[in-house]
Amino acid sequence: MNAASWLPTAGRRTFDLLSPDPDDVDFVAMSEQLSKLPRWVGATPGTVISVGEHSINVCRIVSRRAQPYALLHDGREYVVGDHTRPFQVAMEHEQPGFRAARDRILGRIDAAIHVRAGLAWPPAPEIKAEVKAADDIMLVTEHRHLFPPGSRALPVRAAPVGIAIRPAPTWHTVHEAFLAELRRLLPHVLP
Repeated sequence: MNAASWLPTAGRRTFDLLSPDPDDVDFVAMSEQLSKLPRWVGATPGTVISVGEHSINVCRIVSRRAQPYALLHDGREYVVGDHTRPFQVAMEHEQPGFRAARDRILGRIDAAIHVRAGLAWPPAPEIKAEVKAADDIMLVTEHRHLFPPGSRALPVRAAPVGIAIRPAPTWHTVHEAFLAELRRLLPHVLP
């Protein structure tokens, strides 16, 4: 473990960002942390939607085969946070090569999470494409429901889906819903 690249998790474990070990992935901690982590860097007027809620919603609009991948598609954010797409673009502009370095780090984290979950990594191309499309659909759906009419359009080619986005009253509610999805899809990952 690199002395400077590890961090604690809500499950009282440590997670090394440079050398992620599947045995260090804690899905209960992931659920708690994603349930507390705001999407949109908290910029949603008058409300908060968490990464955990977003992941559950993405899971609801994909095929059964893609659901475990959809639920975990932002799983790495439990240890790295939610870096918005505009931030990633800005970082690449300021530091060419940032995206490649970021992708290497995130790829290792994703691999550890999926190995621990017993899922193939990388996923089959059609599953990857389905989850990416659903992620974009939820992005524009959240934008439609959570931002005032007339807000600047997103640079994403996706149409919103016809479900209402109603942020949960507490992070505990999201945590329990995320754990329920884990129990349904990946029961072996929970204690």
